[in-house]
Amino acid sequence: PRTFAVYYNQNKSSALRDPFVRRALNATVNKDELVSNVLNGYGIPIDSPIPNGFLQLESASTSSTTEPTRPESILVEGGWQKNSDGKWEKEIDKEIVILNVTLSTSNTPLFEQTASFIAESWRTLGIDVQVEQFEQADLVQGLIRPRDFQALLFGADLGRTVDLYPFWHSSQKNDPGLNIAQYTNISADSLLDTLKVTTSEEEKQKLASELTAIITEDQPALFLFVPS
Repeated sequence: PRTFAVYYNQNKSSALRDPFVRRALNATVNKDELVSNVLNGYGIPIDSPIPNGFLQLESASTSSTTEPTRPESILVEGGWQKNSDGKWEKEIDKEIVILNVTLSTSNTPLFEQTASFIAESWRTLGIDVQVEQFEQADLVQGLIRPRDFQALLFGADLGRTVDLYPFWHSSQKNDPGLNIAQYTNISADSLLDTLKVTTSEEEKQKLASELTAIITEDQPALFLFVPS
């Protein structure tokens, strides 16, 4: 499976270090609409690093009868407020930070259309969004390898074994590792270490389920879809 996601680089943006901002950004994007509009329905929306149906995991998203929290309410809860210009701002480390995001991606049609959809979704929230597109080689060499981006729209090939270690273990957060979100979580590392040596399929399912729950809770990325 190949999963598409927006990876947040919290080292390049004090706003993106705020979990309320990542929650609000993720809640703004309608993935069903994205798959319908950009992929003409040929894809499956995802909410976790492991697509539904792989490793026999249940869906990471849970149905609920309660109304989902509005993204604006999430930002307000996190201490963000709109200034006189209508921009979201918050004092972070004794500095007033304006909420804006630079979204970087490849210049191929699929990435271009997906990035445009996401950017417009975020702009409806009142966030300034700049989209930057690069040739694939320039994107890898100039942004991904040195981790020089704020938010990166990219695809990850998980392989037939659906091995998450290269993508989410903290030891892989620097090049040539594939943990491009530079995600660090001690509990997740422990589960990934155990997963590498576990031979029991039942134990693998349990560990993978726990792992995806932790990553989904931390929201280091906006998981989007798997094309079909």
